[in-house]
Amino acid sequence: MIKNSIKAFKAEWLKLKGSGMIWIVLIMSFIIPLIMTLATIIEGREFHDTSDNLWKVLIEQCYSAFASFFYPIFLILVVVRLCQIEHRNNGWKLIETQPIHRFHLFVAKFKTALILSLACLLCLLLFALLGITIYSFTKGGEILHKQPIPIVKILYFVLRLWIAGFGLMALQYALSIWIPNFALPFIVGFVMVIAASIMSSFNVAVWLPYAAPSLTVKNKNGSIINSWLLHHEKLSVAWMLLFLFIGYQYFYFKGWANAFFKPFTKVFKLLAAIVLFAICFWFIEKPVQSKPYHTTVVAGMIISDDTLKDNFVLYRLPDFDTVLTAPIINNKYHATFNGVLPLGEYAMGIGKYKFQVIFSSNDSLYTKWNISKTKNTVDFSGTRVAENELYKSMMSKDNFDYDDYYLKANMKGFKPDEFAKKIVEQVSKINKKIDEFTTSDNIKPAEDFVAMLKKIMSIEYINLMQNEYPRTYKLYHPNQKLNYPTEIEPLQKTITTSDTSLLKFEVYRNYLSQTFHHLAGVRPNSFDTTYFNYIVANASPATIRDNVLNSEISEAISNMRDSSDRNYIAEKYIPAVSSEKLRTKLTEKNKLQNSFQKGRPAPFFIAENLLGQPATLLDYRGRFVAIDVWATWCGPCKRESPYFDGLAEKYTDEKLVFASISVDEEKNDWKRDADDKSKNVVQLWALQKDVFMHSYGIESIPRFMLIDPNGKIVSINMPRPSEQEFEAILQQEVFKMK
Repeated sequence: MIKNSIKAFKAEWLKLKGSGMIWIVLIMSFIIPLIMTLATIIEGREFHDTSDNLWKVLIEQCYSAFASFFYPIFLILVVVRLCQIEHRNNGWKLIETQPIHRFHLFVAKFKTALILSLACLLCLLLFALLGITIYSFTKGGEILHKQPIPIVKILYFVLRLWIAGFGLMALQYALSIWIPNFALPFIVGFVMVIAASIMSSFNVAVWLPYAAPSLTVKNKNGSIINSWLLHHEKLSVAWMLLFLFIGYQYFYFKGWANAFFKPFTKVFKLLAAIVLFAICFWFIEKPVQSKPYHTTVVAGMIISDDTLKDNFVLYRLPDFDTVLTAPIINNKYHATFNGVLPLGEYAMGIGKYKFQVIFSSNDSLYTKWNISKTKNTVDFSGTRVAENELYKSMMSKDNFDYDDYYLKANMKGFKPDEFAKKIVEQVSKINKKIDEFTTSDNIKPAEDFVAMLKKIMSIEYINLMQNEYPRTYKLYHPNQKLNYPTEIEPLQKTITTSDTSLLKFEVYRNYLSQTFHHLAGVRPNSFDTTYFNYIVANASPATIRDNVLNSEISEAISNMRDSSDRNYIAEKYIPAVSSEKLRTKLTEKNKLQNSFQKGRPAPFFIAENLLGQPATLLDYRGRFVAIDVWATWCGPCKRESPYFDGLAEKYTDEKLVFASISVDEEKNDWKRDADDKSKNVVQLWALQKDVFMHSYGIESIPRFMLIDPNGKIVSINMPRPSEQEFEAILQQEVFKMK
């Protein structure tokens, strides 16, 4: 049997001579690496550092460009071409005259297609390695000399991509044996590739074999639960077995009737194959849910050039109270927790690095940290993998929805019943997306989190109905009463202002602030005493009241420039907070802010200029100093920077110096962006940034300050340069212009 199989395979391999198949393999595998290499070199891309291996990143870029579309088309072309060799020369009849069973003849051709597809993927790898090696000798690719080639990981990805094409190839094989011309099977396959690509982008019919290669490309790292194959790759093998069986029956019996209907009992053979496939399909595609762990465990490892000596810390939000700590030994940590942790959003941190995570009691959380100079990422595994992936996906700013945009941008154009209907439609669409979500490993989030997330995602729309739309409606219809249809009441009742289970989520805390402002009858972001009085009198239970008061009093203390107003709010409303810990924090914060009153000495700090020299406020004695505290990663900072630079260009006076102080972790990040700023602004990088920010009470950036010639505070919390008030203060304080 083995000898016959080898003979049949050798015969198929000989037929490739003159068929052009080898040239097709080489051309298809060469084009993408060539284009990527030339584009990278011509563009002059530079890679200074990356959290992942750069060889792996660039090779995967080649496969991404090739495998989503060109690879499925290549597989179709190979299979159709191999079958056409026989159709064109009437070879199907000739090969059956050989003293070899038809099974070996049938399988040999498919094995040839498999070998050619694997050869294409491996040739692409070789050409990609060659192109990247050439690029490594340019200035931008010098980092490649310092990194090993992760050949095992790359070959694992190539193997998975190869397997992902099995189902597609088997289907096309059966189709090409049945249809004796080249065009029709190829056109059918081409159309199905496009259809599968479109449908999978909408998460529809992702189980089609034509979609499998693109799904593998989207999940290059494979399973996060250590499964050898992802579920769509397993399904590709099942598709292959089904269509090989169907194709072989047609090939052996010379037609569909003889294969499955003559005699009629052959129908049961077909039904048996379909039932067996259906069972495999159900077993593979059925979503699974992670089961609770017997205790609460956190563990992980850190991939970093440095050995970290900080502890791993799990924080309770929103106040960042420490839940547990674990020592890091040899860049690994492990700890258990015996208390109760309600399901919600927590934060985990290692030193200055912090990430938010969905967690609860009886969860197992394993994290793999990749910490580099330019990028810090965390990979999760454990009992809440699906929950974290879904939450991140739903909260992503990349989720643009035209219906959502149109609803918010055109509120004035909707009547109340129309607006309510649109709200219900949007919430239903989001709930459906949540219900249908599974990870690449086909893991489904637990029901407790699904119910909680549906509440969280509906908050924005309930807020539109309760707060945003009523203001708009009143503006355009001042004499009409707003009435929603009764059908909207069940949705409105899903969110209340007393749900302590949602306090761990920022979106709910923001909802509470907006709702209480609305109910108190004051404008948003106002620190009116009417607002605080309303919270004290109406917010309940105590946990909700404490949280809202703590947040709003803290913000008032940070933003009020008049110390008498700030002290009034602190003295009147801090006692209304029942938590002694929160009262203490608010009192200390108010004392710190009072230490920044006008005329007080500005706290000492030390920084470094672009020449690497130390700099302090003492260097600018005799001059006013306008300070911009910023960082390269801060979007609002970048938006304000041109205004700050513009003022520096306008006021080139000896009385005043403009200084930008970066609080970036990495000096090189600061230097790279500082070079693009105005030369009239002194560029500084804060040494001991945490000490600097604490001493000036800086909780968020950008922050703008003004220091007088004697090193005393004029304003520790200036308006932003984009506001006219900023320049007005400069004119009044520096140039004495009233």
